This record gives sequence, structure tokens and C-alpha cells, in this order.
Amino acid sequence: MTPMRQVTLTSDDFGKIRFRLVWELAAQLDAAREADKQGHPDLKLGDGWREQAEETRRLIRELDKA
Repeated sequence: MTPMRQVTLTSDDFGKIRFRLVWELAAQLDAAREADKQGHPDLKLGDGWREQAEETRRLIRELDKA
């Protein structure tokens, strides 16, 4: 097994990671709204999308604390 490398993240790195998480959360919520507006069963999001969105929110909060 390859040993893990330790890396140091800068505040710029945290900003980029946070931006990506916020972007992903917005995409998840937009998809949910669109599926709800359409009302078509094939457009409904799969189970677990709410949990994914909440996990993304949790990660954003953790980054904000760092």
C-alpha cells in the first residue's frame, strides 16, 4: 500500500473548494426545483438527493469554520 502524502491547503485552496461545493449545491437544488415544476415522474430526482444536498451544506459549514 502506498503511504499517504500530507498536503497543506492555503486559504485560496479552501476558497476554491468552498466555491465548488456551493456550485454543486446550487445545481442540486436547481435540478430539484425543475423536477418539481415539471411534475413528470421521469424527471423526479432519485432517492437521497436531499441527503446529498444536506451533506454538501455540512461540508460548506465545515470549510467556513476552518
